[in-house]
Amino acid sequence: MADLPAAPPSPAEAEDLLRKRKRLTYTLQQKIDIVLEVERLVYAEKTKTLKGYCREHELDLDPSQVRRWKNNISEMKRTLDRTTRKKTKVACTKGRPSRLESIRDKLMPWVENMLAQNKVVRVREVAIRAKRWDRGLRRMNRYTVFAIVRRWLRSNGIVTRTVTHKAQEDPKDMDQMASKFLASTRPLISQPNRHQHFILNMDQVPFKPQESSKRTLAKKGAKSINAKEIKTGVGRITALVCVAADGTKLPPLIVYKAKPNGTVQREFKHFPKECKYIVQENAWTDEQVMLYWVDNVLKPYVSTAPRGIIPYLLLDKYKCHYQGSVAHEIENMGVEWDIIPGGCTGLIQPVDVGIGKPWKGRMRNQLEDWLRMQTNTQRITPKETRRLIAEWAVASWSIVHEDVVYNAWRHDVFSYFPDEPTKATTFVEEECYYSSSDEEECEEILEYLNEELTESV
Repeated sequence: MADLPAAPPSPAEAEDLLRKRKRLTYTLQQKIDIVLEVERLVYAEKTKTLKGYCREHELDLDPSQVRRWKNNISEMKRTLDRTTRKKTKVACTKGRPSRLESIRDKLMPWVENMLAQNKVVRVREVAIRAKRWDRGLRRMNRYTVFAIVRRWLRSNGIVTRTVTHKAQEDPKDMDQMASKFLASTRPLISQPNRHQHFILNMDQVPFKPQESSKRTLAKKGAKSINAKEIKTGVGRITALVCVAADGTKLPPLIVYKAKPNGTVQREFKHFPKECKYIVQENAWTDEQVMLYWVDNVLKPYVSTAPRGIIPYLLLDKYKCHYQGSVAHEIENMGVEWDIIPGGCTGLIQPVDVGIGKPWKGRMRNQLEDWLRMQTNTQRITPKETRRLIAEWAVASWSIVHEDVVYNAWRHDVFSYFPDEPTKATTFVEEECYYSSSDEEECEEILEYLNEELTESV
């Protein structure tokens, strides 16, 4: 008689088989939490036995395993204090040594020397250098070598980061120059005839509508990654942004690319009144643009200064900022001004330190949100684009919090007011673009992740 086919396992048996087939891993934080709960329930309150606790635990623990964790809890806590991967660290040991440890004495000094000189170094350059000293790496696939190098660098606290400042001069020399400028400027802005509401900094912030984000979601393994861009003939714009040391934001001046006294200027009467607008043939800042900014933005603001208060303006070393006619107009209003040394703007110019990037980022968010809502692929007219840019500029400028502006003047060691601490900043609701549909979507995602986690366990 033929054997009958075996009955399918019950759900409980299937779960046990899956658990035996998959090796469960616990992070150090999970192990510590379990040990603390065991010490409370089993050893302190004595409401359960260790075996009973392990049997009732949702992950079906083994008592001997929990005892080992209990004996090793001090080492686990020390490991968590030392590591930066507190949520993912699973073991106290460092794991097997890297293939590159044999050439560490040669490779690490070279990497540190490149970083000390502020030279751009990528994983590729480190892999090439490693192959010179370890010929066995030459027989490996290049991406395998990249993975080995990347893991070795990460284990030594070196990761790939985005470059935030670029300069042709030695950064150490720029630090010294910036410190000297601050040492001479701080006494000037702390005089009795100064007020932080009238200590100002102005700089240009460019924005290109055609430049979309370089990163997006895509299917794994896709060869071509496409992205939709705005269809318009409008090129770059320039925003003249000015902020005060107490966190006050002056109205931005938006410079469009067009010929003066043309049709574009007649469009400005329909734009939001919170910004000022002007045209220039290349959307650059020249003498005429600076004079317009002085008359329409700076002059109305400093005219409100109380008697005895002398406004102070910081500008970077851009020719049109300090040429004769512009300097003459600024001085005629009773405003004292100074030029930030070249190469130091990324350290001591508040607009560069903390204002330009947030404003451009929010402009980019506005543009991307608009693109996602478009259902057609028709080309948008330059006139409509200029109006949209004006609306985005107003919305983005209103979202930049005053505390962010305040902190930009108090940037670490390059603070204009070293005795004043920075303020804690938080996201405002307007910049999150949060809606009820977003809440429903988040709940669906969390439910899906919980199901995936349950299945994996």
